[in-house]
Amino acid sequence: MKSILNKVLSISLIKDSMKLASSHFIMFLLPFVVTPILSRLYAPESFGEWGVFSSTYTILNVVLFLCYEYAIVKVRESDYPNTCALCVAIAFAFIAVTSLVFIGGSLLGISFFEQFPCLLFFLSYLAISALNTVLSNVANRHDRYWVMSVGSMVTGGLQAAFRIVFGVSVVFYNGLIAGTVFAMVASTLFYMVCLYRYFNKDFFKQISFSGMRCIAIDNKKFPLYDAPSTLLAMAAFNLPVIILAAYFSKADIGCFSIIIQLLLLPMSFIGSAIGRVYYRQITDVKAAKDTLVQSSQLVLRLTSILAILPMLFLSVGGDHLLVLFLGDKWSMAGSIALCLSVWSLPTILTQPLLPVFRALNMQDMMLKYEGLYFLMGVGVLSISCAFGLSLCLCVLLFALACCVAKLLLFASLVKVSDVKLRKAFQPPLLAVYILTLTILSYRLYDIIF
Repeated sequence: MKSILNKVLSISLIKDSMKLASSHFIMFLLPFVVTPILSRLYAPESFGEWGVFSSTYTILNVVLFLCYEYAIVKVRESDYPNTCALCVAIAFAFIAVTSLVFIGGSLLGISFFEQFPCLLFFLSYLAISALNTVLSNVANRHDRYWVMSVGSMVTGGLQAAFRIVFGVSVVFYNGLIAGTVFAMVASTLFYMVCLYRYFNKDFFKQISFSGMRCIAIDNKKFPLYDAPSTLLAMAAFNLPVIILAAYFSKADIGCFSIIIQLLLLPMSFIGSAIGRVYYRQITDVKAAKDTLVQSSQLVLRLTSILAILPMLFLSVGGDHLLVLFLGDKWSMAGSIALCLSVWSLPTILTQPLLPVFRALNMQDMMLKYEGLYFLMGVGVLSISCAFGLSLCLCVLLFALACCVAKLLLFASLVKVSDVKLRKAFQPPLLAVYILTLTILSYRLYDIIF
């Protein structure tokens, strides 16, 4: 048994993923301690405001660099300084334009801009997280996984601590938002201290406008395909919060927002770590076709297990435990969680494998599938809300539409990475999938009808 364990841990993908996942494990456990505290310190309405803030930030953040941040990991060493500089320049130009849009929207009396929570914090958060993202990619390029690991712990731990302190002392209008911003500041400072040696005088001497221009042209597929496809994916994921806010109460939106975060905990725990290390491996200039297939097969085997966990937990009664966990004010959360579990499975299954499109320069294909995901998810949800359907039915129809789009994307990922489904979905795991889907179907029928 020990020899098997040593053999598994010797695989670079797993070993490096575990370095990152060590912090994600703490972040995985932290919500189980902090969430019931926060759900009692803050009303669902506060989580609703956080949901609007977070969703808007996420949509804008994915195109903050026009996806050139992915080039930091893969460009030649001589091009690396100009790539970092290009990312920072694009990000701050984008933030300046965003500021003008929000100010103009408020002056024109557009309700979304007038009622947007904590605008100053929002713009500050965009700027700070831009630096944080660049530094995180620099750490990934130099295989500084322990820095990324500790950085995640700093962000998550301080976010929880600040939110609790601001919830008890009521220093800010919305402590959920303020706590997140202060934690991002601390994380960015940590990255600066740990990575300063990579930004010496020689680094800055290599930066030039012509060099940044060449990087932009050489990596044009990132803004042409990656940025639109990532924007569509994140919009399909976050626009529902904004759409639902137009039809339902802030309390309902708060339930939706908190459930989204909880459902993706398996992804946050190890899935994101796998995805980052996987991308680093398959973009290595020395990587061969066999490396791509082997790494992809291993990622699929891991995510096939992770993907079923939220649905399995909720199907066998976890929705009732969830309400007990959050508190009496969150009675709607359990039903929303059951509906959204349909969405969580294909999302967790496909997300870590997406880097294969970038590695193979097939971003145009990713754009097509993300466009389909956006049209189906947002389209179905908008129509459902317009027809006045109940919140649970709207969420379920949205989840089913997204599920279909993600499964089509998954089929394409399997094809281009040349992995074998039977190696990942072996009979015992397949039986768990079938049983879980059967129980979930019965539970959903009971909720809706």
